[in-house]
Amino acid sequence: MDNFFEIFLKSELKDILVSGYIECDEITIFKPMYDRLYFVFEETILEFGANSFWSIDVRAIKKIEPWFEVEEDDIFGVSSIYSQCFSTELSIRALSLCYYIDPTNADVLFFCLNYSIGERCKSLFINPKNTFGFSFSDSEDEEDAWLWEAHAAKIPIRKEVKSAC
Repeated sequence: MDNFFEIFLKSELKDILVSGYIECDEITIFKPMYDRLYFVFEETILEFGANSFWSIDVRAIKKIEPWFEVEEDDIFGVSSIYSQCFSTELSIRALSLCYYIDPTNADVLFFCLNYSIGERCKSLFINPKNTFGFSFSDSEDEEDAWLWEAHAAKIPIRKEVKSAC
């Protein structure tokens, strides 16, 4: 797990991808499946998988492969969501990672990347508790809503922070 934090804090994030399939009908449409997000760095790809509705599986992979059955007429594909997540095409610099874990099993439950774009400091919240996989937001309301739900569901949580400094 520490290697995962080191990659985020010390390597340049090149892209964030979502996988899905391309529906090949009269109009070709990409259908994203937000159960997996891919954080692409120079030398590795970190795959975030939404596991149940409360935890995040993180693993380093070499190549993005289909993880669901693709119908015969469709094609597996990926799409960049970098500008959707960060509202920019510019490079970001990771400042710190804030995450909540279940202290009984060390599962990551909620993830926040604090970053800067030039002089502006912002946050990206990644929440696995969504019917369609991950949701992501730059609003602190996302974290507050998640904390309220975790408390209501009596899920044990512990907040941890890793800094780039």
